[in-house]
Amino acid sequence: MPTPANGRMLLFERKEAAVHHWMNGFDWTWVGALMIAWILLIALIGYAAALVAWRHSDDAHTQHRRPKSA
Repeated sequence: MPTPANGRMLLFERKEAAVHHWMNGFDWTWVGALMIAWILLIALIGYAAALVAWRHSDDAHTQHRRPKSA
């Protein structure tokens, strides 16, 4: 039969396990949010680079033509 000291210890271990479980969930939520933020940042940089390249594509083929005097 558990003594009162053992009962308190079991209660303490259960509380500690609940805190660890909550912190584990918080850690995974934080890691997931950071992953999504990095993915969005990389996508934004890629989209901006593609947009700049697309806007300058009109200039690229006009600059590489033969001169009209040739």
